[in-house]
Amino acid sequence: NYTKKACRLMMGDFSALIDSPVSASVVESMRFVVEAQKADLTMIGTFFRSKHFTEIPSVQLSARLFSTFKKRVREGMFPNPQSPKTRKKLSGFLADVRHTSTYAPYCDAFFTDEFMVGLMKDKLVAVPETYGCKVFSAKRMQEFFDWLDEIKSRMTPEHAEELAWKYERYRSHFS
Repeated sequence: NYTKKACRLMMGDFSALIDSPVSASVVESMRFVVEAQKADLTMIGTFFRSKHFTEIPSVQLSARLFSTFKKRVREGMFPNPQSPKTRKKLSGFLADVRHTSTYAPYCDAFFTDEFMVGLMKDKLVAVPETYGCKVFSAKRMQEFFDWLDEIKSRMTPEHAEELAWKYERYRSHFS
């Protein structure tokens, strides 16, 4: 998709900016970062051939979230599924699963509601252990701030330089 988009643009077909598949833009963004870092462009191909990518973690994670949820329902977690309280609690569940399974495998930390934290940390789902992604909610705000402080305390000059490259407005903070 990226190659087709690039060829169309080189031939003057600027509608490629609008109607090309999203995946073409993803590779384009990856290429921008890799080139800006003066790194080897083969890193992109290496990522797409990696075990992490080819195992399609979003499918595996969503399946584990749904099966764990189903297990909890069978165990009586929601004795009255028609109650307004239960309906309200679960109103965004499908969107939460989609969002979690799409992003958590690629994040260092994930912020969600307490119900999803419970599912994500369940031993059958095990997001922190499987993907190395810390899971937080508003009820765990202090844990989140403690984690950020711990990360900041371990920041190396190289890390600070990388942040300054991406976030120009912070350059003076890392000098």
